[in-house]
Amino acid sequence: MIKDKRRSLDSAVWHSYQAAEVIKIDATDKKPVRALINPNKLKADYDDKILSVGYEYNFKVGTIFEWLGTGTYWLVYLQDLTELAYFRGDIRKCSYEIKFMDEEGKIHSTYAAIRGPVETKINFIQKHGISVDTPNHSLNLLMPKNKYTMEYFKRYDKFYLQGDETCWRVEATDWI
Repeated sequence: MIKDKRRSLDSAVWHSYQAAEVIKIDATDKKPVRALINPNKLKADYDDKILSVGYEYNFKVGTIFEWLGTGTYWLVYLQDLTELAYFRGDIRKCSYEIKFMDEEGKIHSTYAAIRGPVETKINFIQKHGISVDTPNHSLNLLMPKNKYTMEYFKRYDKFYLQGDETCWRVEATDWI
């Protein structure tokens, strides 16, 4: 069954409407790879899809790749571990590139999938006739877990998104 499923994938990457050419950002040879990118029918969000590609191309959770047909960047954020014939994982579109400087002054960058801000009301505190708004913008970032992002993104560190004038502060990290 596993060999039959793999044979089906190999055929689909050449004949399916969902077939795509992708390039891993950190690949050394930058050779395009054939893959399937299907809509995720469990979510109504267009920025979440499902990637299917052969194990020999070493895709894993945290891999960022460019979808050549669209010129967009995507992050693998979850692997379907029940699929044995090929790599299958949930992917999310990376809408921003984040740049940050390490302790040695070297600038690093990474693509990130970002959600937010989604708040619909402004919370406030009122005492003695004075009203103060509490900040209510929040973002959820998904980015690769590597040496540089782990060293830089710690609680209370600040960063700017490409094309955004707002300075964001890290409130909490989850490295899972």
